[in-house]
Amino acid sequence: VYQYDVILLDVVLPKKNGFQVAAELRREGRNTPILMLTSRDAVEDVVRGLDAGADDYLAKPFQLDDLRRVVERALTTRRLATQERQAGDRARDEADHMRVRSLRAETALAEVEQALTLSRAILERRVRDLAKAPAYRSPECIRRALRCSPRLAWRSADR
Repeated sequence: VYQYDVILLDVVLPKKNGFQVAAELRREGRNTPILMLTSRDAVEDVVRGLDAGADDYLAKPFQLDDLRRVVERALTTRRLATQERQAGDRARDEADHMRVRSLRAETALAEVEQALTLSRAILERRVRDLAKAPAYRSPECIRRALRCSPRLAWRSADR
C-alpha cells in the first residue's frame, strides 16, 4: 500500500465512480486528503462527494492557482491534524508518566506509614514490658529499650 500526500480523484472513472473510491478509502481507514476534481458541479454531486469522504471538491474547468490553493489547504489541514494528534500523544505519555510517579510515591508513603505503625506498636510493647519489670527502670535501660529498630534507623538514614 502506497502512502500519498494528497489524492486527486475524478468522479467519472472506468470501473467505479470517484464517490465509491473515496468511500472505500475512508472505510479502509485512510486519512489522506481526497480532492474531487470533476466536471460534475451540481450541488447534489458536491454533497455526495463530501459525504463519501472527500475533503474538498473542485469543478472543472478550474485555474491552476485554484488547484494549488486547494492542495495547500488540504496539506495544511493534514499537517495541523498530525501536530494535534502528536500533541495529544505527548500529553497522554506525560499523564501516564505522572501516574507512574504518583503510584511510586503512594507506595513509598505506604511503606513509611507501615514502618511508623510497626515502630509505634514495638514501642508500646516495650513500654508494657518495662512496666512489668520494675527492676529495669534505670534511665539507661529505658533508653535502650525504647530505641528505634535498626530497620527504621536504616530507612531514615537513606533520606
